[in-house]
Parts: sequence; structure tokens; C-alpha cells
Amino acid sequence: MVPGTDPAKDLTEAARRFFVSHAADFGLDGTRIAVRYVLNPGGFVNTSLQVRDGRRGLHVKLATTADGQAALRRWHELDAMLQTYRAPPILDWVDVGAAGGLVFPLLDGAPPAPSSEVIASVLDQVRHLWADAELATRLSGGTAVTAADCYSRTYHDRFCADLAAIDRERPRFLSAGDLSYMREEVADLERRVRESPAFDEEVTSPTHGDLWLNNVLWQRSRSWWLLDWDDLQVGDPAMDLAMLAGPTSTDVRPLKHPTQTFGALEGEAAKRLHLLGRASLLDWVIDPLADWIEAGAAAVHEAAVRAEKERIHRDAISLYRELYRR
Repeated sequence: MVPGTDPAKDLTEAARRFFVSHAADFGLDGTRIAVRYVLNPGGFVNTSLQVRDGRRGLHVKLATTADGQAALRRWHELDAMLQTYRAPPILDWVDVGAAGGLVFPLLDGAPPAPSSEVIASVLDQVRHLWADAELATRLSGGTAVTAADCYSRTYHDRFCADLAAIDRERPRFLSAGDLSYMREEVADLERRVRESPAFDEEVTSPTHGDLWLNNVLWQRSRSWWLLDWDDLQVGDPAMDLAMLAGPTSTDVRPLKHPTQTFGALEGEAAKRLHLLGRASLLDWVIDPLADWIEAGAAAVHEAAVRAEKERIHRDAISLYRELYRR
């Protein structure tokens, strides 16, 4: 980020001008439009905005990178199929300067606290998602994918990229010893995955890919939405389940025994859950540090975000050491 600039603020203003100019297309009153940046607790890869005119509201999700926009376009193309699994309806695609993304109606709800009711409701939907052969065909690139491949692209590659960024701009509260410890854990997990026969299994299921509870917009058991489908891919259902039963921003301690509690998986997939649960917790150790560094992208929230990310990292690394002593 260029010193003295605030990309989130600049994009919010560009979006305001866009929706003033295109108000009629969305049934808005162009003289009363206000646009508010929505802080995403999961990070700063995309930008979320709320657009209101005093009587109607929209939610907008924008990406500035080519990969980010490609993921959102895939979601757009599959909108009708994904609404079957409680994805929010897409109203349109918009281009705002160098950013592009999706417009949704502004829906009521909030991320739920972990509970058996919430997990069971979400699993009732994603079990059907995992079995959707037509969607799998739409997503397949024609190349066989193993559970180990999914682990590498979802966790190991991201761990390595985050650790490289953290090494370049280490947060002041992070010791060199803790950074070395995280590197060792990343290498150990990768080795365990590589050596486990359970990860040799070919996977063919559509998966959400980011199935943590903050991506659930909950009102009640019969009224909720599953958000953020831009990581949709052919992948490992065990990874979806490990994320869903894993840490949240308010409680990093994973739910106990997800297979026994919910009976969602069996066979080789169930055997992968232990290592994937460990990876999910390690993600909550490492990713908040990368977010801490990137918090300058939302300068007005920087101090609060950094305090929260430091808290989550400290809680998660303490629990990780407690659970996975070697």
C-alpha cells in the first residue's frame, strides 16, 4: 500500500459515485445514497460494502485482483445452482473502477455462535452439495485431485505465503522463536499429510472451501444463508467439515469429535479429520498475523483490527501448543 493512501476508503467513494449514477438500475434513490465499508473479520482479500438509500439496501462484494474477480464470476455463473444450498441471490455484476464483483440484496442475520443446531443445519445442506454430480462436472478441470492436493492448495501453500509475509514484516509482539515454531509445525503437518494413506484418496465432491461459521448469516434454523462461495471447488468434504467444526473468532477451541457428533463422514475421509482439524487451528495461529500486517488496507479500522488479530493469534497458539505437544 502506498503511504498516505486508504484503498478501502477510495473504493468506497468510487462505489458511491457508481451507485449514484446507476441508482435506477437497482431501484435506489440516487439523491440519498450512502455507502459504508463493511469490515470482514476473515481478512482483506475482497472488499465488502453496504449501499443504502434510507429505504432499500444492497450488499456489494468487490475484488481488485484477476484471481479474485475470476472466483466471483464463477459464483455468478453458478448462482442458480448455488441458491439450492442457501447461497444468497445475486442481483448483478458490477465494475467499479479497477474492481469488479457482485451485488446482493441486503439480508438480515448475524454469524451464529457454535451449536449443534447450527452445525446440523449447515451440514444438512452441504451433504447435498458434496453429492452434486452436475455441479462437480461444471467445476472439474479434468485433472484428478487427491485429498493431499486439496490440503496443499488450501493450507500448506497459504501457510508458506503467510509466513514469508510475516518474516518480511514481523508484528512487534511475535518472537523469532514463535515464528520458527510455526514454520516447524507447517513442515510437520505437510509431512504427516504426505505420509498418510488417507490423503491419497481422489476427491470428486463440490466443496464450499471456506465453511467457517462467520460465513453463515443466521436468523433461525429455517432462515439462514451460506455466504462467500468464491472458494467453491472440487475438493475434500473432510476439509469443509473440519472448518465448520473448527475455531471461530470468539472461541478458538474446536468442537469435539465432529464425526461422532454429526456422523457426516466415513471411510478415508473420516480418517483425515484429525490432521485437518489440526491444520484448521494452525490456520488461526498464522492467518491473523497476515491480517495484522494487511490491516493498513482499512486505515480507519487499523488499530482495532490489529488488537483483535493479536488476541486471536495468542489464544490460538496457546491452544495449539496445549493440544499438539510433540
